[in-house]
Amino acid sequence: MKKLTLILCLLCSVQLLCAQHDTVLVQQQNSKKILPYVLPATLIGYGIITQFTPALQNFDHRIDAKIQNQKTYSFDDYILFTPYVSLYALDWCGARAKHSFWERSFAVGFAGVATIGIVTATKHLTEVERPDKSNNASFPSMHTAVAFVGAHSLFREYQDISPWIGVAG
Repeated sequence: MKKLTLILCLLCSVQLLCAQHDTVLVQQQNSKKILPYVLPATLIGYGIITQFTPALQNFDHRIDAKIQNQKTYSFDDYILFTPYVSLYALDWCGARAKHSFWERSFAVGFAGVATIGIVTATKHLTEVERPDKSNNASFPSMHTAVAFVGAHSLFREYQDISPWIGVAG
């Protein structure tokens, strides 16, 4: 036991023999590397743990039941097209787009057709039931995919003017 303690002390003291590092700089560099992954890792971890924990499954079902009782609006059916309108409206208002009207239209059209095809095929392969139990085509979300393609198209077209245009999309 004494040998193990001595070895651990020697290993820990090796750091003292090395040149000192600026701890503030090292901490800032490490936090910049880790910080973007904290929220996604937490959410993914929660999703995995929920699959094996009945208490968390019941918690999720209670939240789902409360949401199902609320009135729904179709506003989200229209707002997902905002980036597509902005893609042309910004150019009309004077912000110079990277590509011509026809090049943009072709790229967005192709991306839209590809997105709809991939999402529809994936929906048929996964057959995940909707929370309201209306059908088995809830995953992946078509609304999310279409909105993401629009926002990314907007970002790619106007990123040289301001990266915030893509964020707003």
